[in-house]
Amino acid sequence: QNIRALISHKEWFDTKGEKFDKEFICENIVPKLMLELAKTGLFNANKPLRRNKATISMACEDRLYLLTHDFQVFEIDDCLAIGYTEPFAKKILVDAKVGEEKEAMLEALRLSSKLSGMVREPFYLIDTKNLEYEKIDK
Repeated sequence: QNIRALISHKEWFDTKGEKFDKEFICENIVPKLMLELAKTGLFNANKPLRRNKATISMACEDRLYLLTHDFQVFEIDDCLAIGYTEPFAKKILVDAKVGEEKEAMLEALRLSSKLSGMVREPFYLIDTKNLEYEKIDK
């Protein structure tokens, strides 16, 4: 649901000339996401068990950010891979050639989905520069 909320509110990513960075995500996107999830009953700040379970990575130009299931935001230095598949996925991402980044991301995700039950299709690639997303089923 939180991925759906993000992709249905492209206006949340409009920086209006501000820099898209960790501070922007924390101050502008996270509060709106929490409110949106609260409206649908998927988040309740008063209960210790939150039903938000997704961790989302966002890229902007040469920077990568991670929005965790408990709404923490981290800037990732190199690349992000999930769980114990990180050594395999990271190698694919680090070795990616310019212009082949999308194919490398999909290769890393597909490999991770074979090795881990925590990574599954569909995959969502979000272009924060053009405010477009793509759903990859296979």
